[in-house]
Formats: sequence, structure tokens, C-alpha cells
Amino acid sequence: MAEHVNVWGAGIAACCSAHLLAQQGFSVCLEGASQVRPARLLLSEQTQLLFRQIFAAPHLFAGAPNIRKRIVAWGENAQALELPHSGVVFSEQTLLTDLWKRVEVQTSGLSPVGASAATWAINSASKFAAEKEARGFGARQATTIKVRLAVQTPQDCCWVESLPGGWLF
Repeated sequence: MAEHVNVWGAGIAACCSAHLLAQQGFSVCLEGASQVRPARLLLSEQTQLLFRQIFAAPHLFAGAPNIRKRIVAWGENAQALELPHSGVVFSEQTLLTDLWKRVEVQTSGLSPVGASAATWAINSASKFAAEKEARGFGARQATTIKVRLAVQTPQDCCWVESLPGGWLF
């Protein structure tokens, strides 16, 4: 079995992989990759619980805005439908900053994969990840912008709407 693991990436997958491997006694070396991060994540109760358990962080997500329902409209002229939902809205960067503090890894450079039969590599990011405003997801593009909500907008809702040019969240 490998004793050393190289992890390439700096996102949630790299963080969780590095943390769980280090907990199991592996030597983990990290090489970060810069990526555009979404402004906010919508995390379900199950996802929150998983993060709290993996990182032994019972107060993670405390004070985050709660989402109690989703309002969806599937297609042009569709009537909006309210569905119960339970989650929080959280900054991915804030989450990563908190989680990486809990991970014990080396950051002095990766060990060459061919250097030893006891070295594994996990690539959770492209080595050529370029920062750009729009992110590709298959044939679609995603862009994040700040908007000002109307005063009467409920603060515990997430709106999802299908539009001719894509999705509005």
C-alpha cells in the first residue's frame, strides 16, 4: 500500500481527500491550483452533517442563512411551484479557509510519482485551471453576479427557473 499521496487541487474534493488520508496515517503533499470559486454554495442538511463529521467541526455553518423552500419554474410561462427544502447558503471560500486549517499536509512540493512505488496521486483540479468569469459545465456556461433583491423578497428561499438561454438560480 502507498505511504505517500500527492494531492493536486485546492477545492473541496482536494481538502476532504487530503484530510481523510492524513487521518488514516498517509503522508499527504499538496499542490494547490487556483480556480474561480462560486460566490455561494447551497448545502443540504446531509452535506452539512457530512462536513461536520469528517472535520470534527460541530459548529461549522453556524449563523449561515437558512433556506427553507425552493421555488421552481420549469420552462417558459410555467407557474412557480414551492417545495420544502432544508439547507444553508455559504461562501465556498470561507468554507475552504476553515477546512484547510484542519488538514495536516505538506505544501513544500509534490513527490515525483515515479520516485517510489509507494506514491499515489490524486488530481482534483486541472493543472491548467485558468481564472475566468464564466465557467463551463458541459455545453452551458455559468456566471455569478451580485443582485439587489426587492425588499419583500423572502430571505429563506432559493429560486430556480428554466430560461431559454439556461438556468437562473
